[in-house]
Amino acid sequence: MLVISSLGLNKFHYRPVTLANLLDKPFTNPFISFYDRVLSAFEDSYNKNIDSRELKLPENFKAEINNKTYSIYPIEIAYSYDAPKNFRAMLCFQAYSAYTSWLDELNAEFFTNTDTAPELLIFNMDAIDGRLPLIECPAEWFAIYSNYKIKLCDYENNIFLLERIKSKTKGLKEFDTREIKINEPIEIPDNVCVMRVNFKLNTYGKIIKTLYSIPAVNMKINYHDGTEIQGRIIPDTLTNDLIISNILTTLKDFELFMSGDKNIRRVKSIEFSGAGLKYYEPDLKIVFSEIL
Repeated sequence: MLVISSLGLNKFHYRPVTLANLLDKPFTNPFISFYDRVLSAFEDSYNKNIDSRELKLPENFKAEINNKTYSIYPIEIAYSYDAPKNFRAMLCFQAYSAYTSWLDELNAEFFTNTDTAPELLIFNMDAIDGRLPLIECPAEWFAIYSNYKIKLCDYENNIFLLERIKSKTKGLKEFDTREIKINEPIEIPDNVCVMRVNFKLNTYGKIIKTLYSIPAVNMKINYHDGTEIQGRIIPDTLTNDLIISNILTTLKDFELFMSGDKNIRRVKSIEFSGAGLKYYEPDLKIVFSEIL
């Protein structure tokens, strides 16, 4: 399917382009005609509902932003259409683009550097491609947690407005190092902590990554309350420090955690799986650090 994607600040619009229109001439081949009819039907269906996909900021969010600088995390930059004047974009302006530890660190620096950090942050917990929210960019999540607090909540639209504060963390202190096999369960310490994992591609993985991309690697998370979730991770970014003791998957958990309630659902253990594991070295080094 030939699709031209145009990104508007007020909406995301994916417009299918028929072969006949693209080349400005009719086709008489029956297969081509059928192909064009299918794409035209797809476009008509999409355009009927496109207004419902526009992203609008709540009025109290816009009033609070006013002339303050702000950014948007993780991906919905369309919100800037309602308040474009003082929008500051991250270097990788949508979080999923920060797919290496280095890019993750650059975006984290954006939130910690007083010269670039926005006063406000429009925040939700969206993720793409089956990824777990807040895990794909560990350094960014830790920087946001350390330097922002919740100003406004809007559960109807699934967004928060965060306000920059003096950092509430003083750094990290390593307290445990483990060496395990890549497919072994990892028991998580009881204290509020971060985890760093040294995923390293094996020779085969380096070749595959050069030619194409590594298949999915997943993380299964077991909580002390007996619940389990699983989602896709980006192994390279887990070389940065991830808040592992409380993996947040709901806006309510996020609100409680940001407010200082560390007794919400806690992680008991994690386990890596997926077709992509065979492209990494079998031995992992895990480092846990306490949040000071």
